[in-house]
Amino acid sequence: MYKKVHILICFVIFTLQVFSTEYYVSKKGNDNNSGNKKAPFLTIQKAASIMVAGDVCYIEQGVYTENIILKNSGTEALPIVFKALRKNSKVIITGTNSIPKSSWTKVAEHIFKTKIQLNLKEENQLFLGDKMMVEARWPNIGDDLLKPEMAFMTEGTTPNTIVSEKLPDYDFTGGYVWVHAKYYWQNWTTEIESNTPNSLAIKDRAPYLGESKHMAQPGAGFYVFGIKDALDTDNEWFYNKKTKELFVYRSDNEIPTENYFYKSRVNAFDFSRAKYVTIQDITILGASIKTSINTSNLILDRVKVLYPYYRSQNNKMYPKLNTKGFVLNGKNSIVKNSELAYSSGACIVLNGQNNKLLNSYIHDGNLIGDIMGNVVLEGKGNVISHCTITRSGRTLIRYSQMYQALIQNCELSYSGLLSSDLGLTYGTNIEGGNSEVRYNLMHDNLSEDKEKSMGLYYDHGTKNIISHHNIIWGVDQAGLLINHYAANHLVYNNTFISKKYGFKSSWGQEYGPDLLHSRFANNAFNAPSGTTAENYYWNNNSTDFHDFNEKNPWIGYQKGFGKGVFIEGISANSKKPGIGAIEYKGMTFKAGHDFENPPKKYNFTRSKPAYRNLLQNAAFEHEDYFHPWQAKEKVKGEGVKPVKHQTQYHGKKDINEGRMGNHSVQMITAGSEMFQKVSELQSGRTYEFIAHVRVSWGEQIVLGVRFSDGEEQLSPIVDKGSPNWRKLILNFTQPQNTTTAEVFVRRLTRNGKWKKVYIDDLSLNLK
Repeated sequence: MYKKVHILICFVIFTLQVFSTEYYVSKKGNDNNSGNKKAPFLTIQKAASIMVAGDVCYIEQGVYTENIILKNSGTEALPIVFKALRKNSKVIITGTNSIPKSSWTKVAEHIFKTKIQLNLKEENQLFLGDKMMVEARWPNIGDDLLKPEMAFMTEGTTPNTIVSEKLPDYDFTGGYVWVHAKYYWQNWTTEIESNTPNSLAIKDRAPYLGESKHMAQPGAGFYVFGIKDALDTDNEWFYNKKTKELFVYRSDNEIPTENYFYKSRVNAFDFSRAKYVTIQDITILGASIKTSINTSNLILDRVKVLYPYYRSQNNKMYPKLNTKGFVLNGKNSIVKNSELAYSSGACIVLNGQNNKLLNSYIHDGNLIGDIMGNVVLEGKGNVISHCTITRSGRTLIRYSQMYQALIQNCELSYSGLLSSDLGLTYGTNIEGGNSEVRYNLMHDNLSEDKEKSMGLYYDHGTKNIISHHNIIWGVDQAGLLINHYAANHLVYNNTFISKKYGFKSSWGQEYGPDLLHSRFANNAFNAPSGTTAENYYWNNNSTDFHDFNEKNPWIGYQKGFGKGVFIEGISANSKKPGIGAIEYKGMTFKAGHDFENPPKKYNFTRSKPAYRNLLQNAAFEHEDYFHPWQAKEKVKGEGVKPVKHQTQYHGKKDINEGRMGNHSVQMITAGSEMFQKVSELQSGRTYEFIAHVRVSWGEQIVLGVRFSDGEEQLSPIVDKGSPNWRKLILNFTQPQNTTTAEVFVRRLTRNGKWKKVYIDDLSLNLK
């Protein structure tokens, strides 16, 4: 019977393949053609509108000015494919339109204009050929978008007035200022309201107010833009939005013979409803790829996405740039063997579920100096593997919303080109779900403020992250920084090279210092640690690795070869574990992309060290903000309610509806209970179950564990604490010959309608 079914399936697939259609597109084609090789279509959209599962669209070399919307989807066995007709040909899909050469007129020495409608406001973008131009500015930008020439504010500068004796005698009406906040973490832009000689009156839009922070002040850098008088060098443009006139500067003083282009479309492909689609050997210029929660199973292979997102202004505290540009939503999609570059925000945002970024080169991101990284990692189960990520205005990977993520075998370098107080990687308020960061090279944080140049940086409220076998160097303040509070960090077998501290954990503002259940073992540091925290485990770490060679980071801490403690699921050598990322002579690992020899196989299997937090969604920041927790059916809905609250961060006192983050759980009814079934417990071992609770006076709450035979074990009762949060602890020993149990939180009383009980930040760890 099995053979017959198998033969039938093969026959169906073969039949579908036989009837799959090959379409051809050429700049010499016509959409009224049949679309075959001899009579190709003119547009990719024409093919996309009729393609079905199994169809392939071959695209001839050329530049295609389209936003391609796919009507149908492929299947797992028969994807829809768009690919270059020849592997090395240049197929470019652009978000730009050309400006007719005949439309230019000369209006002054070196100045030319044309009439044109630009509709993208601060996202307007101009190209000369395939090179991005810049909006006219003073001082001129120079040769590097991430190292712009700047002027500097002098004495007399206030939050509303910029003073500089070098300001030219320009008409600044309608112009803007980009402010490079001295030594802080975000740049910003604002309007020029008026000007006098040597000064500009501005609107104070500094994202973080305070005398020492982001506001305009002496010593801060700036440039002005959006004024016609600044149009004085090649590669600059100015647009008068009232007269709809575009001006360019040409040092040759000749009517343009080259092609100028303006951005008119945000996307090259719209895959909002697409499933099982493959794109190969295509370049996307000045546009992005649109996806949605309904998108799945895309494959982008050998694709270039250049200038996926551009903006000239950033005048809000946290503009939602993680929703702009190339945002990979949906699930089970792959970007591999590709180049992503030149974005004002992130080059790519990994959102959705189980999406992967593999063997790719990501560079020159965050050109505006915002809070973003070259890669922003959000969603659930997403993977970054074997990538080179380099040159960012701020951090290289920002992972503040990652959950059950994996970052492995990457080379990350040159962060902080436009900001300070950052790490090579950075995240805050992370409920990591045992996200794993492993086998990476991270080096060269170029933060201006050397006191705030970090390597692996986990800011306030980070939890449940495993970091092992990473090599970090080229930082000044700390190779590893974990700010308070934090919990369940497992930091094993890393090499941290820094000028001041190997590890630092000393600041939490309104929260007390706490590294609850965090464990540090087998790490090689070249500098001492500095921490004021409690509740962490420190074992077999060395602070005397002084022979590190950044030109050959594989030499390792030779004094530590064979001197490590064995860590199940982590140690590279079970018989002779070592200290540091390189545990023994000859050990190495591959980091970064390799287009010539891409990995044949990837290992996405997650490590499972014994002391990790065994609870999922332990801070209620993921899934539906509750799953896989369950509530007793008799009180479900009424008795247990997920709560979305105002963002809580380290600067606020720990007295609100939730701890750091945006979600918690309220228990309403007497007898209400939330529970989670846990497997992988070790029989005979002792565990510590912890919940943070906020309980009104006179109400009672208890933690518990329910074993497979129905027996329950309870913690002491908590009957007070509000408005403060308290740590409630239950220690229990798992019975012999069983590996599962249910842990629960139960509200015992309800003595008043307004008496509240909240739960947040739970953990279950080996003791």
